Amino acid sequence: MSILTVGQIAMPESIRALLNPVQLERKRLAGLDGYGLFGSAPDEVYREICQLACTALQVSHAVIALLGEHSIWIKAVYTTCALPPAIEGSLYPRQASLCERIVNDYSFNDQLILKVTDHEQTALFPDLTRFGQPLSFCAGVPLISEDGLALGALYVMHDQPLQLDVRHENTLHILGKQVMARMELHRSHQLLQSRMAILQDKTDELEQLNHSQKRFLSVISHDLRAPFQGILGFSELLITDLEQMSDREINNVASYIHDAAQSTYRMLDNLLSWSQLASGHLLAAPVMLPVDSLMEEITGNLQATLQHKQIQLRQQLTPDLRVYADPNLFRSIMQNLISNAIKFSDSHDVITIAGRPVADHQIQFSVQDTGVGMTAEQVAGLFQNALPPSERGTKGEAGSGLGLKLCEQFIKQQGGHIWVESVPGKGTDFHFTLPATANWAHGEMPIPLDRAG
Repeated sequence: MSILTVGQIAMPESIRALLNPVQLERKRLAGLDGYGLFGSAPDEVYREICQLACTALQVSHAVIALLGEHSIWIKAVYTTCALPPAIEGSLYPRQASLCERIVNDYSFNDQLILKVTDHEQTALFPDLTRFGQPLSFCAGVPLISEDGLALGALYVMHDQPLQLDVRHENTLHILGKQVMARMELHRSHQLLQSRMAILQDKTDELEQLNHSQKRFLSVISHDLRAPFQGILGFSELLITDLEQMSDREINNVASYIHDAAQSTYRMLDNLLSWSQLASGHLLAAPVMLPVDSLMEEITGNLQATLQHKQIQLRQQLTPDLRVYADPNLFRSIMQNLISNAIKFSDSHDVITIAGRPVADHQIQFSVQDTGVGMTAEQVAGLFQNALPPSERGTKGEAGSGLGLKLCEQFIKQQGGHIWVESVPGKGTDFHFTLPATANWAHGEMPIPLDRAG
């Protein structure tokens, strides 16, 4: 005759009152997953708790098992007898297992301890038959988390009939709490490692931001100031020696002053944009733009620089092409990419600007040059969080490194993306996409631009 006895404990009413059985099981499985122990390797600490249970209760077997959705995971086993191989650290079917019975009795019936004192009754649990010998007694307690969810069970077994008194039952409860304490420690350790990883990421971001700020100050203190020295020096030369200079000399000086002033203006404009971007105050206000007329304006502003380096500019734009973009940001993107191509092109090189509709209702633009090109390492470093290092152009032109970073941010915030193809000695192709219409723009417009870096 089987004898089944239970102890009583009340599950927190907040859980029982708010959740039906399906919701409760879903919450229980989510709680188990949060510990990261189901399917994990055997652990000596859990095995020692099993050993202590065997010693204190004078039984032959002790098991710690976790109840998954379809299986139970045997986390630890201790036995005073020889065991069949592959019990500890193994999966067994959940259905009709002792672990499932203990968890369900607690979850749905408020029962804290299960005791079976009959050989025929123990044989009904498939997971117990795997111990290779008839068992006449088993008892188990649920492993209850801090929020009152039964995640698994600690149970003991014996091959002879046995009766547990209150002291033994209390011992089993205490050992079950020890298992949960160890599980909580494991979860806390995992959480600590996760937070440390996040902290390290933030530290890396701060270091990159600090590097960008140093570059920003360097641009202001050196790169922005240096062109003015040339402008002031050559303008003073015009004032003092104009009458002695030939027309060709005057033209050369005026051309230098113009190029230096235009380059400095673009650098200053990029610095102001960067400052607004970093503070989150720069807004994108996209509209449908006629690309042809806008490109005519943009390339017109760069004609003097193109003529000075004797570079040919070609356009391959689909007729009547329109794009959904902010006109000021689009100008900044194109001016920076074309200026960058000019900077790294030699005299008589060719720069090609292309634009055409592509898949997913996007417009793809390209700025292609036949200049010095870049190595794979240089390409990989262009769009990192920190500002890319600035290289001097083919005629010694200075730069801040801000232009490409601004292009990336402006394109990203308007629903597009940018990528680069380059071969050293053969040239570089910058490609980017923007939405063809408002319906295919990512995010709501107008939108504040993210903080850079």
